[in-house]
Amino acid sequence: MKILSIIISSILLFEGVSEKVVKKADKAISIFFNTENITKKIISLDNYSKLKGTDTEQKTVMQLTDKNNKNLGFAVLSKGKGRFDDFDFIVIYNNNLVVKKVKVLKYISSRGAEICSNNWLKQFVNNSQKHEYGKNIDALSGATISAQSIVNEINLINKIMSTLKSEKAI
Repeated sequence: MKILSIIISSILLFEGVSEKVVKKADKAISIFFNTENITKKIISLDNYSKLKGTDTEQKTVMQLTDKNNKNLGFAVLSKGKGRFDDFDFIVIYNNNLVVKKVKVLKYISSRGAEICSNNWLKQFVNNSQKHEYGKNIDALSGATISAQSIVNEINLINKIMSTLKSEKAI
């Protein structure tokens, strides 16, 4: 189990995800599922025709299983763009592809940090409709660019996950 986690961490580091972000992602997943015994299997996005033309760069989809190989759900690591800096976040899904948790893992910009607030991020949980910033997702003063970015990225991730399900990849 430990070896697989090291391999996954190495792959994520190779894909440009920092070690600190990988550790924060692991911690977020462990806290959400209330166990540290989680195996993460990366699902390649390269082989699905319905994803051609979709921006899958800087998105890592993982299937999560427990020590008995029971599927717990899925997690997607992604990046968003703020006015000056990129930020890293994770979306955790249950087996039915319902968003259960969104967490910003790394946000370094001096502006827009309001998007890290759990109160703001919980708007995405159990919300399966297309998200629209300023309509069904609250606007944030001082964080417009970052907030619009994470809304757009979560919509794209939801589309990717739906496509993977329709292609029976998950």
